This record gives sequence, structure tokens and C-alpha cells, in this order.
Amino acid sequence: MNVLEKILEFNKIEKDNIKIELMSDTAFAFFRGTSHLFFEHLSKMPHNIFNNRDLLCWIQGDSHIGNLGFSNKSSNSTKNIRFDVNDFDESFIATPFLDLIRFCVSIGFFFDELNKRDDIELVYKDTEVMEQFLNNYFKYVTKNSYIKYDFNESKFLKKIYQKVQKRVDVNYEKARINKFTKIVNNKRIFDYSNESIIELNKTIKEKLLKKLKNKYEIIDICKRVSAGVGSSHLNRFYMLVKEKNSEILLEIKEQLLPSYLEHFSKFKSLYKKDYKNYSNAKIHITAKKEMMNDYDKHLSEINFEGKNYIIKSIFNAKYSLDIEKFFDNSDNIEKFLNNIEDYITLCAISLSNAHKKSALNQKKFIKSMKNISKKNKFEIETMILKSYTTNILMYEHFVRDLIRK
Repeated sequence: MNVLEKILEFNKIEKDNIKIELMSDTAFAFFRGTSHLFFEHLSKMPHNIFNNRDLLCWIQGDSHIGNLGFSNKSSNSTKNIRFDVNDFDESFIATPFLDLIRFCVSIGFFFDELNKRDDIELVYKDTEVMEQFLNNYFKYVTKNSYIKYDFNESKFLKKIYQKVQKRVDVNYEKARINKFTKIVNNKRIFDYSNESIIELNKTIKEKLLKKLKNKYEIIDICKRVSAGVGSSHLNRFYMLVKEKNSEILLEIKEQLLPSYLEHFSKFKSLYKKDYKNYSNAKIHITAKKEMMNDYDKHLSEINFEGKNYIIKSIFNAKYSLDIEKFFDNSDNIEKFLNNIEDYITLCAISLSNAHKKSALNQKKFIKSMKNISKKNKFEIETMILKSYTTNILMYEHFVRDLIRK
């Protein structure tokens, strides 16, 4: 079976699905959309750290530099910004090294995109940044306390912090609602001139409204068509609801089981034994509560037409790493590296805090991490480089398969 066929079969989609189109753009996009292939390969690298029960914790599951970043602390907050894990669609209990290895591989792909700009000075810098992330992760994860970070320590992070603070203003929420809606006959409805949304089939819309009407005062509902690469093939809806004399947008998103459960039997057996009554959305909700704090008062779930969905707020202040935000074409390589190092340090702190907080046995977790940081760091680095190389090869085969198809 070729790579394209494996992707189509796993996702139960056709070749013309938007996910295939998105993944063909860059190796990084392919990496983001094929976590199942990543973990399939990683599971074939035997290493005892994957089977250390003392290291079990809730993990992000699809860890990459776009899934950690700034966000609101609550869905109705007008202040207080956090930097944390931003996505829990692939979360479950496992070894933290699934997160660690995947995050470091994503650094390599991020630099690949930068190097396409012919910035020869950045060659090999990706391995230096990977090393920095690993060192900082082990530095903070082996401490007994929760680590706080002062954004003012970095001019760059302070600047972003101030920018995202503006996004939690009530006027920013109104502006976003105006972006997706319009007023017709004194009633606000979704505006389908916005290419990110499409009108729902009348029958589906009526069924969905009937399903939700007892819980929400719904003004209108539509389908969201643009999404992150990993979840671009799943159903997503936007729901405009009335709440306390105001209008808010909520997202309804289809949930699946974490893809790595198919390849790591230890964690799959844990799911079947201890979490067999958990829906996919319930796993997402639990992971969020365990890894950080559940600040989203709208977090809930529904089942609709045989599929499981999570209902959640859309946070205005979400802000993650993007090439354009970090590299301004000024050829100031040192400035760029300082900025990305500050950001990567914050990612290391956030991921270490989330893993420690959610560890099944925190004392044993920290003790085991101290031991591994001394004895197994080289093996982890080797797995990172092998995974990075393999994912590049898979992307090349994927592009080849697309051409042949």
C-alpha cells in the first residue's frame, strides 16, 4: 500500500478531500495531517522509556509548535492571558515522550520552511533549537513545583502578550461576530460571503437545531469549512447563540479517538480497561482539566447522527507560532533566533507543567524524569532525528503517489 492509500483509508476520505489538498502544500502541513503515520513509525522504535509506568501522564497527543501558544484564561475574560497547550483533540494518557519527540520534529519542519527563503545562515539551526527545547524541558519537568514565566523577561514575548491582550476586549468579540454574520430584517444570521463557512443542508440543520434547542437559545447555525490540517476532514459547525442579552459564537467539533492508540498497545489497553465508558469528547474534556485548568464554561458534548462532538468557546486571544510573525525578512538572523528561543523556552515550560500536573503519580514521574534526563537523552535525540527523516521521506512518497494517482 502506498502512502496516499494509507492516508485515505485511515481518514475514510477520498483523494479530492480538502485534507489531501492542504497536506500537499508543504512537508510541515503533511506532518500535521498524518499523526497516525508518525506514531506508527515511532512505535517501531523499541525503547523502554515508552513502557515506564511511572511516566504515565495526560499528553497533548499532537504536539507541535502550532498547538502551544497564547490564549484567554476564560471564555468571557477581559484580562488575564495564559501561554499553554491549545489543542486536546488527540490527548490521552501515555508517555510524555510522544509529545516531546513530535514537538522537536515540528521544529525541524518549521526551519525547513524558513530555509526555502535561501537564508543559508539558518542551516543546522533547527538542531540547536531542538536541543534548547529538550534541555529546557528536562530542566523544568524535573522541578517539584509549577513553573511561572514572566513575559516581561523577553521584549518579544512582552510585545505579543500586549497584542493578545487586546483580543479579549469585548469589542474584538463583536468584530469577530460581524466577520461571520450580517443583519437581515433586523435579525443576525451567518454571512456566506465569508468563504470559511457554508450553509447547512436544510434537513441536517433542522435535526441539529432540534438536538440543541433545549440547551441553547440558537440564533443561527452553519458549517465551518476551514480548519487545521489535522482535523480538516472532520465535521465542524459554528453556532450563534443568545446568552444574557448578548450574542456569542460557539464551535461544535467532531471528536475521534487519539490516533496513537492504534500503535501503542499499552495505552490502548489502558483506554479499554479504565476509560471504556468515556466518549471521545469526554476524553478531550478530561485532558483539558488534567493538563491545565478548565476555564471554558461552555465545554460540553453531544452525539449527533452516530458521531461524537465537543461544544466549546472560540477563544479570541489564540496566538501560536507562525513564520511571518517571527521572521520579518530583514535578514536579522540573530534577532530571529533570540525571538524563537524565547518562544521555544515558553513551550518547554508549558509542556513540562502540563505533564507534571497531570501525572498519575507526580513524585514517581519527577524521579523517573531526573533519571532519564541523565541516561537517555541521547536515545531521545536519535529518535527525533529518525522520525524527522522518515517523515520527510513519507512526504516525498505522498507527493509521488498524488502525481501517479
